[in-house]
Amino acid sequence: MPLKPLALGFFLAWMASPLLAQDHWPDYMRMARQAFDAQKYDLAIGHYESALDDRNDYWAAYQGIGTCHYMKGRKKEALKYFEKALKANPNSAQLKAFVEQLRRQLATSPGS
Repeated sequence: MPLKPLALGFFLAWMASPLLAQDHWPDYMRMARQAFDAQKYDLAIGHYESALDDRNDYWAAYQGIGTCHYMKGRKKEALKYFEKALKANPNSAQLKAFVEQLRRQLATSPGS
């Protein structure tokens, strides 16, 4: 194999290395918050999901998605994401209390 293709292959593999991967989740979180503040909840959800693509354990992104669904009246869907947020951040007493309250609310009004 000639040296140039070998060097190019090595360079491309090195560029794809996780060590060089850019984390854009802070930017996505900022854009999500801006969309949320503008009440563009579906757009915010998309940005939160992009943040999770970069950092799939980031509880604040799950909580953000849950909040967007909650604001749109989709409480069952919201609960799924709040539970994921709680799983990733089990020490949050406030989140735990909210999840328990939402579970009780859904149990008494299953149409939500």
